[in-house]
Amino acid sequence: GGIKIGTTNTCDAVNKGMLRWNKTYGMQVCDGAGWYAAKSKPIVYQGYCSLSRRYSSTWNFFCLDKTELNTAADYFTVSTYAPASGTSSSTSYDKYWHTNTYKMGRVTFKKAGYYRVLYKNYCRSYTYCYSRILRNGSVLKYTYDTDNSTYQYFSQNTDVVAYLAAGQYLEFQAIVNADNSTAYAILGGSQTSYVNIEYLGQNF
Repeated sequence: GGIKIGTTNTCDAVNKGMLRWNKTYGMQVCDGAGWYAAKSKPIVYQGYCSLSRRYSSTWNFFCLDKTELNTAADYFTVSTYAPASGTSSSTSYDKYWHTNTYKMGRVTFKKAGYYRVLYKNYCRSYTYCYSRILRNGSVLKYTYDTDNSTYQYFSQNTDVVAYLAAGQYLEFQAIVNADNSTAYAILGGSQTSYVNIEYLGQNF
């Protein structure tokens, strides 16, 4: 183990940990079997909400109850919780109709730094659809689409690079203008809506 400096081009068990400079690929490290770019592991999270939301009377929370990728556990925590006031419908027809507070997703930061945050939301409405990212309860970034003719699907990308201090948290919301079986503020599922967060560094 450990870092080794040398001039050999042979990568084997003896030279594991060896660094070399390659004019084509830059700095490389030997892992005991081959040469690889000497880059740090990406610090990234991606997750989604398995539930769809239809409420128009107030903002709907994105729940983050499913994780697809997470190498950022040392940098922030991802939680989904249901407040005491949160309930869900038990009828089969309304299986996707949940109160706006049922299963709220929250990302709480452990380490300060610059983060790129993408909230991708798929919604359906005949007038408008709003998606937004909240930082400690205040709007950090939002996306708005409108169509005044017929029901339309909107794929919204709310994307921001922001400095986030330790202890700050993010939440994700959406709203449309109709409560019915054809309108969705959030269309849940990994293929439609998700949150992606990447740590960029302490400083630029």
